[in-house]
Amino acid sequence: MLLGLSSCGLGGGGDTLLDDDGVNPGGTQGGAIQVQVLEEFTFLTKPFADVRTNHLLRFRANFKSGGGPVLGLGPDNFLFVRDGDVSSIENAVVPTEELSKIELSLLLDNSASIAFAPNGTPTPQNVDLLRSGAIDFVTGVASSAKRLNLYRFSVASKTERIGTYVSAGGAWLPSGTTGKTPQQDIAASINPDALADKGTALFQCVQLALEDDPDANDLFVLFTDGKEEGSKPGSKAAALAELAERPRLAFAVGIGSVDPTELAEVASTGGVLVGSTFDQVTGLFEEVGKQVQSIYTVIYDTPLQEGTYSLDFTVQQGAAKSSAHKTQFSAGVDLAKGGFHVPLIPGTTATYRDDLGSDVGLLVQPISQAFIGPTTGFLHPRYLLTPAGGVPVDGPLTTHIGEGFSVTSAGSTVNVLPAKLVVGTTWPAPSDPRFEGPLESTFVALEPIQVTAGTFPAAALVETRVVLDNTLVARRWYVRGVGLVRAIDGPTGTTVLELASTPVVTGSFD
Repeated sequence: MLLGLSSCGLGGGGDTLLDDDGVNPGGTQGGAIQVQVLEEFTFLTKPFADVRTNHLLRFRANFKSGGGPVLGLGPDNFLFVRDGDVSSIENAVVPTEELSKIELSLLLDNSASIAFAPNGTPTPQNVDLLRSGAIDFVTGVASSAKRLNLYRFSVASKTERIGTYVSAGGAWLPSGTTGKTPQQDIAASINPDALADKGTALFQCVQLALEDDPDANDLFVLFTDGKEEGSKPGSKAAALAELAERPRLAFAVGIGSVDPTELAEVASTGGVLVGSTFDQVTGLFEEVGKQVQSIYTVIYDTPLQEGTYSLDFTVQQGAAKSSAHKTQFSAGVDLAKGGFHVPLIPGTTATYRDDLGSDVGLLVQPISQAFIGPTTGFLHPRYLLTPAGGVPVDGPLTTHIGEGFSVTSAGSTVNVLPAKLVVGTTWPAPSDPRFEGPLESTFVALEPIQVTAGTFPAAALVETRVVLDNTLVARRWYVRGVGLVRAIDGPTGTTVLELASTPVVTGSFD
């Protein structure tokens, strides 16, 4: 077996204890290691002649004793055991940058209390400490993050996203909207002239950042020196509801008269770091920076073409060791057959019927014509759609991700179904030109359904709605190993596509 590895880091869970300098004293080398899995899915790739199965784990590691982050892990620190057999970690394969780097949202308090004491006396030293701490933080994580969203909050009317930045070569590029790097934008925002508004619309800013993270995979870092005051009505409830439904890994940094319980509502998955004076800001940001160095991405890479296997994953550094993370994965054709998309194995055929009663044929093309994602390594099998009496056209690029699949169109990729289908799960949906604003899909239920191709006892009903007003856009039913069996247009109730014949699936990728 092969092991892929990269570090982009975070560690520690719950509230973080600080020493007198505002710095986490860290854990011990002799204690147990705690592993928190953040993301996990299986996908197919084709680096050479043969299709391979990759199982990806993204996790954070911290010492249970003291809660400090576990830093500097490498291939020798990881062990995969498949079905009880110790696996080799020779010929390690490093994940692509797209898969290994994190996406980050930084939310900075921009209220007057940073620049002025309660009696109105200017506190320029506090401004300098916050500015330098935040700048050092974003500079330090540039090699670990691929994208940064930067926000500021004070009164509701001035709570906003400053800019979005991407990294290249370990440095941040200027934002397309501001023309500046995040370091320059922080310097411009955190200054006495900008810090004149008395308000702390903390939860309004959190809600804004969550809306800008439709894939629910950002790491959130929040700084404030006060309590919530002045968010638009409903902001707190909306933000907390979103975090309850789709948690994000988050850290909250607080100075002075903050409410740790309030901050923990945002950062329950990561930690709350609290200091008493601005002299501790640099140490607090340094600690979060260390956490960003203890998120790791590992890939278990196997040539297995079929079957379902157990997998135990363990982390060890010196005498410290984690308990095994136990999981399962399906390989090759069984991964393809186990999803809710038509199994994209070469030679697979199926027939659909459109809203006019005409048949549309589907044919999966040879694996030699598949597309390999340059930034992810994902295998995108190609297929043809042939209308009755018409000319075959290429279907969109699709990728099996665990149980679900994504579609790539016009340079962007969206999840049609998530990697793990759980009733009640909600995720961003592809846009529809008939509707304004974002759409989201929800896995409503598993239920029996009868279509032209036959009766299926357990179809996944997925409803897509407009986020703002809950207007129904579509209902779709998917069956494991079969794919889409019926699609109904929301506004008209018309069946726009239905499976007319069950897919005939071949047995290999050859």
